[in-house]
Amino acid sequence: MIIAALAVAVQAAPTAGASGPFSSKGGKRKFSTLYKRNPKYVHNTTTALLNAYAKHNLTPTGKVSHAFQDALDRHQSKHRYAKCWSSYQYHISVLLATNQVLPMCLDTGSSTFWVPSTELPPSLQNTQALYSPSESATYVALPASSKFDITYGSGGWSSGTCGLETVQVGDSQDMTGDMVGFRGFGIGLENSASDGYAQQDMLGLAPLNGQTPCRDTQNFFGSIVSLLKSPLFAVYLPGAVDGYYDWGYTEDSRHTGTIQYTAVTSSNGYWKYPSVQYKVGDTTYNIAGQTRISDTGTAGILMLNATLEQYYMSAKVGGVFSNNIWQFPCSSKLPSFSFLVGDTIWATIPGSLLNSGTTNSAGTMCAGLLQDRGSFPKNIYGELMFNAYYGVFGYASDNSLQFGIAPIVPPS
Repeated sequence: MIIAALAVAVQAAPTAGASGPFSSKGGKRKFSTLYKRNPKYVHNTTTALLNAYAKHNLTPTGKVSHAFQDALDRHQSKHRYAKCWSSYQYHISVLLATNQVLPMCLDTGSSTFWVPSTELPPSLQNTQALYSPSESATYVALPASSKFDITYGSGGWSSGTCGLETVQVGDSQDMTGDMVGFRGFGIGLENSASDGYAQQDMLGLAPLNGQTPCRDTQNFFGSIVSLLKSPLFAVYLPGAVDGYYDWGYTEDSRHTGTIQYTAVTSSNGYWKYPSVQYKVGDTTYNIAGQTRISDTGTAGILMLNATLEQYYMSAKVGGVFSNNIWQFPCSSKLPSFSFLVGDTIWATIPGSLLNSGTTNSAGTMCAGLLQDRGSFPKNIYGELMFNAYYGVFGYASDNSLQFGIAPIVPPS
């Protein structure tokens, strides 16, 4: 077992085109992990917005119906829990100790690794998979002072004891991440069983920023980074089929062209970078001072509402902002949406990926996957971005953080 001290990720000022290369920290390991797609997953724009607003504690920009506001209040207040927020589009099987397998969500928008345990009150255990410390020969409890009670931006909370456990993600055997066995938290949304999976646990992959509950432990990536051939992990989420996480290397068969990199800052625990221009089709717009975060724990893309007005209205697709959701006639053809990653790297999401599906029984109005970020000060680029781009997260040769993209190879 590797027991590592807490390390705060180095903060680097954003620069144009941070290109690496990645510098090995002495390790030799590399492996890929299957990220299983939920075959019953159907994107619901309202649910995705409620999840994202609750996760980041947001308030809507526009006027909303009483039903929408009531649903948001239930997400943010009544159900005080921590959970995986990506609408269960994907999950991964993680082995804890030698005999306990739990489905988990990989979230680059959070740095916490948590699991529900058998120490939960029976009324909260439901039918979900539970971790049992008493059945593990490798679990090491940290001192009693490591007990914690942490509150998330959503108003959700988690409390319990901190510990260390051997964790196997894919072929990561003998690599160790920190693991938290919780005493009390909620079990998910009221409708969480309807998507085909029980409540999932969270394996956070965001940069550490000193706010982790177990201060003398690393998160999973921080624990294994010195063992990897290159200090990185890469995300391949083709959308319609299973995806992969690549650890310690980038897989050429998953992308086209050269991976381009930009420096990121880790303030507030996000993979954050500037993005001051965007395009609707071929028309370019400037948005000074804007930043984005890459968050695989959010389903779509959330951004400044003024940008969305340019997209849905200037593109003449007949878009309307109703009940805090941008909608348009399903007969309209959506244009592509392009944006800067850092100062020089352009990424384009084709219009064919931006239609979420119908919003009325007649099938005449559709919702877009570009939606309002509400009160959040940054644009949030979720799983939708990785449906079009292979994303790479890691450390550059000077130990600063960087994020890279290259066009994805579509599933065959």
